Amino acid sequence: MRVMSVKTSEAMKSALESIHEALRALEDAHSNADADTAHSEAATAFASALAEVLGDRSISLEAARRAALIAAAGVAWEDAVGPLLTAAQAREVLGSVSRQRLNQLVGAERIIALQDSTSNRRFPAWQFGDRGRPSEPLAAAYYTLVRDGALSPWTAASWLVHPHPELQNRSPRDWALLGDSPRRLAVVASRYAARAAQ
Repeated sequence: MRVMSVKTSEAMKSALESIHEALRALEDAHSNADADTAHSEAATAFASALAEVLGDRSISLEAARRAALIAAAGVAWEDAVGPLLTAAQAREVLGSVSRQRLNQLVGAERIIALQDSTSNRRFPAWQFGDRGRPSEPLAAAYYTLVRDGALSPWTAASWLVHPHPELQNRSPRDWALLGDSPRRLAVVASRYAARAAQ
């Protein structure tokens, strides 16, 4: 395993080359020039953050590549799940509730909370109706998938935003927020959880 010091310019150059190599694979899928610029800037910012955090400590090329892949995976999940709110934003949407009240809602499984790669909780924005109230049938379906189906929280959240034939080709999110039968949504989520658990 080759180890490099991110503080030296040579090590920074190697880290950037490794990150650029990983990003080139992504760039093959995106052929426009704007993506190239954004990826190059992202790679530079990534290497700079490594230098800030690690200082004189060393990191392997494999660890640098893994960190880049983890960061890219987080972006991909957010794209699949949709816009996410921070805890502060979720509290504001809920009417400026306290941190304790937000924790109670999560603990009571009345609100969907996802943990990101930095261990911060993120809240899908689509779970809140036009009055800032979380959809309890949607949260119930989510927790059924996580608890009974053993789906990861991110996979369960993704399931909620994709169309399903059992819901007239609508997503559970749309089904719940349009006020359609909460019982039907619960049955569909339970069936899916049972299949996933097998």
